[in-house]
Amino acid sequence: METKKSQVESREPVPTYAFSVRELQMGIASAYAGGRGERGWSADSLRSITQNVPGAQTVLGPRSVLAWLEKTLKDLPSLKESPLDQHVYETFREMILDFRPISSDEDAELQPEAFAPLASAVKAWLDTHLTLGDVKFLDKATAEHFSKGGFHKVNELVYYLPPKDGVMELHIGSVRHVPPMGRLRLFREGMQELKQHVRQEIAWGHPVKVIRGTSWIVSASPESVQRLGFRIVIVRDVNGRSTDTCELTVDEAWLKTDKKS
Repeated sequence: METKKSQVESREPVPTYAFSVRELQMGIASAYAGGRGERGWSADSLRSITQNVPGAQTVLGPRSVLAWLEKTLKDLPSLKESPLDQHVYETFREMILDFRPISSDEDAELQPEAFAPLASAVKAWLDTHLTLGDVKFLDKATAEHFSKGGFHKVNELVYYLPPKDGVMELHIGSVRHVPPMGRLRLFREGMQELKQHVRQEIAWGHPVKVIRGTSWIVSASPESVQRLGFRIVIVRDVNGRSTDTCELTVDEAWLKTDKKS
């Protein structure tokens, strides 16, 4: 019975909220930055993409977009070992090249103002072709990645790394199968539960002065982290690259506050 239930569930269409245009923009930007050896997102470039600033710095190339999509799609249950794999790849290739500058070659970078409609086109394809099983597969893969990376799980959404030099790194997982309001609830509950973990770390002799996060939620929903007491800062490395970061100072007042704002 369990197998039959799983098979039925896997054929259900992907929820329309599973992929947002803005999330797709950021995911591809992050993959591109990683391909160039950069750590995290460039805050300036990411802001240009998500706000569709005309004439802003170019950060995306068609080949980078294809590589990200191919990596994301290749292991999904509904597409794995499918004769449509090459067709899927070609579909995305044609879609992406439609948004490149006129009369340019395949390596030409995409302008930020062209990326919002491209992300919308990608979302439309994902909403039509993927299933609920695919979405849960992606969520599980993210959770396994965090587990192997030494992250401690607070709840389905919130993870952290053990504190180092007084700083605890916060990371937000993937729960695409959960509606947006449900994700916000998980985030708020996770932050409340995190206080218990912080108290335990302190009891073990590991001081926690600051909780810091550079996860996607900082750029995707800065207002959500600010409501929970975080401040948004832009951190620049020695090469001048910038990353949107949220920071929260850990003190007795925060540890004693149980109100869910």
